[in-house]
Amino acid sequence: MVRWSNDARMPGVRYLPVQNSVLIKHRASLGVSKAAHLLPVPPPSPDTPCHITLLLITAVPSPSAPNNGTPAPQKGKEFHTWGCKTMRDRYVVTSFVHCKGKLLLLKRSDKVHTFQHHWCGVSGSIEGTDQCAYDRALTELQEELSVDAKDLTLVRSGRPLVIPNDDTVWHVYPFLFSMAHTSIQIDWEHETYEWIEPEKIQTFKTVPDLVQTFRSVYLPEQVHQALQQLYADRALGAQQMATKALESFADMIASRVYRKAPFECHSTTQLYNAYMTAAWYLCAIRPNMQNPRLFTLTTTLNHARQAVQDMQEDDLDDFEATVLDNVRTQIQENARMDNSLVRVFVDHVPQDARIMTLSYSSAVAACLQALPKAKVTICESRPLNEGVALAQSLKNDVQIITEAQAAVFMAECDYVVIGADALYKGVRNKVGSTMLAVLAHTVHKAEVIVVSRRDKVAPPTRIFSDGRARFKHVGAQGHRTEAEIEGEDGKEEAAEENAVEEVTASYRQDQLSQLGKVRNVYFETVPLEDCPD
Repeated sequence: MVRWSNDARMPGVRYLPVQNSVLIKHRASLGVSKAAHLLPVPPPSPDTPCHITLLLITAVPSPSAPNNGTPAPQKGKEFHTWGCKTMRDRYVVTSFVHCKGKLLLLKRSDKVHTFQHHWCGVSGSIEGTDQCAYDRALTELQEELSVDAKDLTLVRSGRPLVIPNDDTVWHVYPFLFSMAHTSIQIDWEHETYEWIEPEKIQTFKTVPDLVQTFRSVYLPEQVHQALQQLYADRALGAQQMATKALESFADMIASRVYRKAPFECHSTTQLYNAYMTAAWYLCAIRPNMQNPRLFTLTTTLNHARQAVQDMQEDDLDDFEATVLDNVRTQIQENARMDNSLVRVFVDHVPQDARIMTLSYSSAVAACLQALPKAKVTICESRPLNEGVALAQSLKNDVQIITEAQAAVFMAECDYVVIGADALYKGVRNKVGSTMLAVLAHTVHKAEVIVVSRRDKVAPPTRIFSDGRARFKHVGAQGHRTEAEIEGEDGKEEAAEENAVEEVTASYRQDQLSQLGKVRNVYFETVPLEDCPD
């Protein structure tokens, strides 16, 4: 049985060694002693492995959100040793443009210094003045193709690739754009161009690893649609997103999209690498809510990696069946952990409890549904009113309030119950959670209960592994929509900030002018005090 090591714990929480679900219960003291302790959870059966998120997280690359910008590297080491050879680092962007099913390839001219007469995407070196790689990508596209930024739509950006070649280590930041027309004018860096079928890229003499770079951002339409649905559905909680991601992953395997053109994987290793790419994107979106996806998909990929080692390269059918079976097993295991969490909750909260909560959490909803006699006050959680969706899922005596009324109604409540999108140095949850915790302590001494499965416990994951540079997300239309929050260790999660139109949708027409700055931050961290020995 694997036990928690000291560095795997979240400060402020006392963990038991053998639990697959957790229920954190603490006084919302924010400065008062005896802040937190963990309620016991029935241990799993001897045949059930006790998975630890942090021990499995390395199987999936550090996630990033689709549609993001990568910051330009700051000044640092220019050289490093690769094996026994000193090599120079080069940071570049490579953008692929597709239009009506065709992919743009350009042939480098004899006027460039490297890879003359090789085919490529639109590339360029990241410069010190670039705020992010996305800005450099746009600049290169405009300069090399003579197109306007408004003609381009960012489909996605991929994880940076490290490609050693001769005496240079290339750090490639890939992007995929779509364009409504094929009218371009190339500059001196290229001698010609072609719009090709994507599967034909392998037949061209390209710059090193261009096919690998292309496949890191060009996904099957089925995977693309699944990503779009996950990103757009603001009603999903972190756990629901994990289940949806697993179901999408299972559908992808069952449909065999990676064995068809233009991907055409012919070995278990190729198929595994394709699954890794798809899983990386499924983990990447909505980074504040990614921990359950990291846990479940990493567990699946660990099994897949073992299957690659045990099988022959041409055993594709058996490999697909094995991975698909593991995905379905993981979905069942998730449901088992959900049921365990509900049992713990109902054992420790009275049937007639008076509870205040906010937003929508599938874990909170399941727990409240198990207490039908409880009276529940729900903060509506603007701007999308997820609290209303929670109210609609319950048969309890429910009242809905605005967050501004929370202090008024807190005196009527004995418990504040919230979910968690992530657990590390506090509870990462929908904005308003800290306010309820503070009010619980200062107004009525209500007890705060955080219900969460253990797969949400993990340190914040850097969107990109290059720690020399700050990170900024970029929205689908190219504007920055999220900004990194630097914590004490410089590695806090990104604060998801979404479209201001969600906030202003309820404004009258005469209120929309001269507004100043409108903010729409989605998540915050509720601090937990260190638990005494």
